[in-house]
Amino acid sequence: MATEEIDGLSVDLDQLPPELSDLAPEVRRWAVRDEGELAQRVEAATTDELAAFWLRASQEFPAIKAYLDANVEGSPSNEALVLGATAEAALAAAAEIERRTGQRPGE
Repeated sequence: MATEEIDGLSVDLDQLPPELSDLAPEVRRWAVRDEGELAQRVEAATTDELAAFWLRASQEFPAIKAYLDANVEGSPSNEALVLGATAEAALAAAAEIERRTGQRPGE
């Protein structure tokens, strides 16, 4: 059990299902629950960084949704909180890409 602090939460990313374990680097970088801080991170990232993040995270949206659906009963785990924040960050990245380029990612 390797716990680490992400967005002020004690998290063990080894608790994520195997299909989501490859998202650990994105979770570490992008899991931010504060909207202002997320906006700053997104604004500071290059369009290429945002596109790479969006591509990686959006491919896992079905698995993320399944994990969150199974882990939000009662009090969600810290792992669910940071995974949800990562998905929100990916959506913010897509919106920023569209703002910068005039196109939705993948079009």
